[in-house]
This record gives sequence, structure tokens and C-alpha cells, in this order.
Amino acid sequence: MNYLKEMNIKFFDVGASYGLANSENDGLYQFKSGWSNTKLMVYLCGCILDNEKYNELNQLKNINKNDYFPEYRFGEFL
Repeated sequence: MNYLKEMNIKFFDVGASYGLANSENDGLYQFKSGWSNTKLMVYLCGCILDNEKYNELNQLKNINKNDYFPEYRFGEFL
């Protein structure tokens, strides 16, 4: 974090709590909230940077093309 401060980076994403919805009663949510004085929406990179590795992960999970991204995580929250 000191490096980011030196680079004049103003925000650092420590992630969120487990699952799709944040609950203020969740222990991980409370822990991470203790490190922050603000909440912001975070958009992660939504593209494939290493096609070979991506395809390898899909093959390991035996995933066929679908509309879910990333494909190899399809069904994880069902």
C-alpha cells in the first residue's frame, strides 16, 4: 500500500465479502470495512488476457461455450 501511495494511487480494492450481496452482518465485510473510510463500485477487467490459459481452464472444467464470464466459473453460485 505504501508503494501505491508513492505512485499517487488514491484507491485500493481489498475486495468484498463472500457471495453476491454484501451483508453488514458478515464478518468478512466488517473486517474489510475496518480498513476503509469509503465504499466505491469496482469494475474488474472483463477481458481475456491469456487465451491459452483461459482455454486450458475451460477444458479442465469441461466447459462448452456459454454466456457466462469467465466460462470456467459457470455454475459456481447456483
